[in-house]
Amino acid sequence: MNILWKNLLIKTVLWIFVEIILTLLGLDNVADYSEFVFNRDEIAASYIQPAIHLNSFVL
Repeated sequence: MNILWKNLLIKTVLWIFVEIILTLLGLDNVADYSEFVFNRDEIAASYIQPAIHLNSFVL
């Protein structure tokens, strides 16, 4: 159990360190933007599908 906490602490500290470095280099915004671009289609599909479903009852 103690090893799991140590592993979690190491991963968390490493993640924070990488986030700080990427932010200082200006690359963190690039990663955030890529997440936005790749999820844009999923977000659009979630809006389009209910609209198509609602329009099928109008006929």
